[in-house]
Amino acid sequence: AAISVHMHAKVEPLPVALPAPESSTCAKVRGLARRLTGLYDVALSAHGLTVIQYAALATLARASDALPVAELARRLQMERTTTTRLVAPLLAGGLLARLDGRKILGDGRARPLQLTSKGRRRLSAAIPAWRRAQHEVGKLLGARLRAMLERTADAADRALVAACLKQGVM
Repeated sequence: AAISVHMHAKVEPLPVALPAPESSTCAKVRGLARRLTGLYDVALSAHGLTVIQYAALATLARASDALPVAELARRLQMERTTTTRLVAPLLAGGLLARLDGRKILGDGRARPLQLTSKGRRRLSAAIPAWRRAQHEVGKLLGARLRAMLERTADAADRALVAACLKQGVM
């Protein structure tokens, strides 16, 4: 059965005034994050990585042991399910491996992640591209604005972490 939709139906107005999108702190920060992410993604694309995949590989490279997905998610400040989707192509591409959790964590259900040698090579090859993107962002923003942005982001993060912990959001 086909559904017919009348294209000239009158839309009821909202009972309250809708705030302008530019008045949303969240929208501003998300837009800025998307633009920054795009600059890094372009730089890393030659290595077959996105900036968040690069961050996952770098986080695992810095870890002293293999990490469960939940711990990787915590370190990346991401939801566990989002992190699971993030690592799937890295596992499929042989950049990561799942280990036997019984040997490492004493839990046979756990399947911690570890960087493979292929993953280490890919990460090492991508570091100069990440550094070029970091340098480009610095040039685009200028030293003063970049330092101010980083200080402001750090201060906002501290304030929001405290508030989120208090509200049980994290």
